[in-house]
Amino acid sequence: DLKGFSMPEITIQNSGIVYRNPKPFLVSKHAYFPSIIILDHELIVSMDIGSAFEAVDVRSYLCRSLDFGKTWTAPQAIFETTPNEQVSTTCRISHLNTEQLIGIVCLFDRKLTDYGLVNPDTDGFVKTTFATVHSTDGGKSWSKLELFQPPIPWEHFETCSPIISLENNRWLLPCSVWPDWQGNNPHGPKAVVFISEDQGNSWTKSVDVFNQREQNIAYWEQKQVRLSDGRLLAICWTHD
Repeated sequence: DLKGFSMPEITIQNSGIVYRNPKPFLVSKHAYFPSIIILDHELIVSMDIGSAFEAVDVRSYLCRSLDFGKTWTAPQAIFETTPNEQVSTTCRISHLNTEQLIGIVCLFDRKLTDYGLVNPDTDGFVKTTFATVHSTDGGKSWSKLELFQPPIPWEHFETCSPIISLENNRWLLPCSVWPDWQGNNPHGPKAVVFISEDQGNSWTKSVDVFNQREQNIAYWEQKQVRLSDGRLLAICWTHD
C-alpha cells in the first residue's frame, strides 16, 4: 500500500563517466549491469565488461570514485578465472556493513562458442554456476570464488540482483528460473528468491516471488529493496 507516498526531493551533487572504452578505434569493449555501493567517503561500482553483450570474454570489474561520482578509477578485476575455463561472468555487489562487501557471481558455461547465452531455437539458457566473493576492506581486495549449490535442483538461472542482507544472518538472492538449452523447464518460468539462514554458507530455501506459470508468463530482471518499515518490495518485467 503506497497511499500517501511522496517522492523525496532529489538533488544532483556530481556526475561523471564511470567507464568508457578508451580506445574504441582499436578494441571493442562494452560495460553494463552496474551495481553501486555508497561507503563513507567513496562510491564503488561493479560492472561487466566484454567485447559484446554476450561475448565469451565478458568479465566482472570494479571502479571507485572519491569525489562523489565526478571521476572514477580504471576498472580492476574483482576475481580471476583460469585460462582453461570456458565461461563468461557477472557480479553484483552489495553492502554488509562499514567495510564488508559481498558479491554474487554467476559463471556462464560458454563451451558452445558459436552461440550466445540463449539458444535461438528453444529460448533455453546455458548452464549457470553460482559463487560468492567477499571483501573486508571496502572492495580493495576480494576473496577467491566460493561456489555454492542453489536450493532448486537446476542449473539454468538468470542472475539479476545483488544479495539482500537482513537480520539474524538471513540473506536473500532474487533470480529467475530459465529453461535448459533444449527448452525444458520443470521449475518455471518464474521469479524466485533463494534464502540463506547462515550468511551464504548454505542456501536451503526457495520462495516464489512472481509465478504465473499456468499463463506461461516469465519474469525477468527482478530487483528487491527493503522499505523503511521493514517490508520488501519486488519489481520485475514480464515476458509472454
